[in-house]
Parts: sequence; C-alpha cells; structure tokens
Amino acid sequence: MHGPIWKDKIDILTGVWSTGIDCIDNDDTLQKLNDKGEELYSSLYSFDENGEACSFDQNTYVAIRDELIDIVKKIIARLEEINDGTFIVIDETSKSLSLDIFKDSLL
Repeated sequence: MHGPIWKDKIDILTGVWSTGIDCIDNDDTLQKLNDKGEELYSSLYSFDENGEACSFDQNTYVAIRDELIDIVKKIIARLEEINDGTFIVIDETSKSLSLDIFKDSLL
C-alpha cells in the first residue's frame, strides 16, 4: 500500500517506489511521516480473514483517525517548507479522513 504521499514511479532495478521529485523523495522527515501514515492505514486492512478477501476495521479507523489527520497535516506543512516551485500539493487525503462516515455507528 501507499502512504499519504503518492509514489507512482518505480525503479525496475531496485523495486523502490518514488514520486520522481528529488526534494520530496530525499527528505528524511517526509519519508518517516509517510511511512508512519502507510503503517497506520495499512493496519486497518486484513486479508483472507473471516471468509473475506479483504476487510476494513472500522473501529480501529475511528480510534486512529485523528492521528492520521495529524500526520497528513505535518506532511503538508513540510511540503510547503521544501517546495521549490517544482511541484504542487493536491490534498485528497485530508478530505477523505475528515468525513465522519463511521462516527455514529461504532464504538
């Protein structure tokens, strides 16, 4: 799975995914935040359990949603700091995380 920073380029020799934008791909702070976001979001999915190919854990989502939102805010702030004019930020993640799609039905 991917983290909040969408990496759509792959080096076929190394198998490493990247954005193709050096100032993003080489920023340790961004990579650590992105890895943490990916780890959290990936933890919401389980595969081949309970007779389902893939299931989403709504209760855990509700519990970690604020942490995910905080990570995305930190990523956006860091992107703004390092932006040298060679890229634009399109924030689709905050929009989807801000939806309270499960808040009344869970916990």
